[in-house]
Parts: sequence; structure tokens; C-alpha cells
Amino acid sequence: MSAFSYADRAFYPPPVQPFTSPPNPILDALAALARYIPAEGLALYIAIAAFAAQIPWLVVVGLIAALALTALIVIVKWADARSNLPESERPSGRMLALTLVVILVALVIYVSALAGNPVTSGFPNGTVVGGVAVLIAAAFLSILGPRMGLERRS
Repeated sequence: MSAFSYADRAFYPPPVQPFTSPPNPILDALAALARYIPAEGLALYIAIAAFAAQIPWLVVVGLIAALALTALIVIVKWADARSNLPESERPSGRMLALTLVVILVALVIYVSALAGNPVTSGFPNGTVVGGVAVLIAAAFLSILGPRMGLERRS
């Protein structure tokens, strides 16, 4: 190879082929479910679970902290939406309770599909149970979420 071809290759690197993996319906459903859950709650649980993977009680504390943070975010967003709307269009407290329950259950279902989670650790095939729950929850949220007014991150 000549010096010119080396210089040409350095200036114009060969195109990188993107890595393609086979489609995975569980990962697609996890991504769809995660769009309804506040990212801060997911990030808090994943950070604590990664830090304390060998300490089971600390992972449970991380899940409780993630649930509390997620509930706080939902309540603050609800209060903000309520204060910015006219009286006739304000969401009710019943809608807050329903939204809170749906999002917290979605968070628990999301966590149940991750390895080493405290939710399904007692089952022999815990992550399989969590994966099936994620598929069902993602299907229901894709139908019920827009009707309930749940915001979906992009």
C-alpha cells in the first residue's frame, strides 16, 4: 500500500457498519413502558441497584425510594397542571390517584423485569414473570394511557 493510500484512508475512514441485533419484544416493551414512568425514578432505582447489587435490603430501599420519588414527581406535575388550567378544565383528585397508581404499578412492573430485582427474586424464573408482566402492561398502557391523559416521553 502506498503512502498516498494510507493518507487517503486516514482522511476518509471506511464506513462503520451499524451493529444490528435480532428484534427483542421484551426490550421493546420495556422501552414503551419506560416512556410513561418519570426518568428520575427509574434512574434512582437503577443507580442504587447497581451500587448495592450484593446487598438485597439496600436494593429494596432503592425501590422504595424510587417509588417515593416517582410519586412526588407525579404529584408536582399534577399540581402544576392544575394551577395552569382554568377551573373547568382542571384534573380532579380522582384522576391524580388513578394516575399515581398506574405509574407506580408500571414502575414496579418495569423493575420486575430487571435482573436481581426484589420483586420477583422469590420466583424460580423471576425475570420471565417480569417480562410477561411488562408485555401485558405495555399493551394496556398503549391503549389506556392516551385516554387517561398520561404523558409519554419521546
